[in-house]
Amino acid sequence: SSVRAEPLQVRLVSLTSPVSPGDDATITVQTAPSVLCLITVRYKSGPSKAGGLVPKTADSRGIVTWTWRVGTRTTPGRWPITVTCSAGGLQGNFETSFDVGAGAVYAPSPRPGPGASSAGQPGPQAACANPPQPASLLQGSVVRVVDGDTIRVRLANGRTERVRLIGMDTPEVYESEKLERDVRESGRSRAEIQALGRLASDFTRKRLDGRSVGLELDIQTRDRYGRLLAYVWFANGTLFNALILREGYAQILTIPPDVKYVELFVACQREARENNRGLWTR
Repeated sequence: SSVRAEPLQVRLVSLTSPVSPGDDATITVQTAPSVLCLITVRYKSGPSKAGGLVPKTADSRGIVTWTWRVGTRTTPGRWPITVTCSAGGLQGNFETSFDVGAGAVYAPSPRPGPGASSAGQPGPQAACANPPQPASLLQGSVVRVVDGDTIRVRLANGRTERVRLIGMDTPEVYESEKLERDVRESGRSRAEIQALGRLASDFTRKRLDGRSVGLELDIQTRDRYGRLLAYVWFANGTLFNALILREGYAQILTIPPDVKYVELFVACQREARENNRGLWTR
């Protein structure tokens, strides 16, 4: 008889809570060594995009630590944190929450011992190399580029879908909740963010507008706005989601369970950042 594989174990080591708006929060978890872990912190306005919340690889003891800045305008309350670790087809999840309160005072979590890793970098095997194109894709043509990470695609059946690219995010162009969140969490002005958003939109428009593309879906096929979630492929086999990250006009945004190419995307963002490409020079 076959032996059923046990899921990865993920346990909490430490967490700073409560935290004041504008202060740093830190969480440390322990899982299996050398596995890739993702973290999502959700506020009232949606998933946080704070710079410290990047995918990380557990160190030799299985320790992973994230530190991020809580926005100065973050609504006080208790907000959920989800950590997902995966390797070799196995996956483990951990859920907790932390408190954000005006004027809260907290003691920082103890630092992990020697050898603990806090680098948001993939393991040495990860590289920004274009993956093989899947055989089965939804075929269509791009009829409009909404912004850097959202397009409208007319499918072969004649239906037009609003498509949100999986695994990456670009600065906001339009007045919206997302723009307000970007302002809170980045420390930049609205004008700065919108200027960066226009550069990202131009990058996507020059490469996708009017082009024939193939759409690859992952586990979750639509977001809460009803947009189709997809990886976008050119006819020549190039994955656009990886291309825009590699050229520095998007930042990684991983929301489980759509994590098929997360190690690739981490590597592409690292390459862009280390080479000061695109928006990383701004």
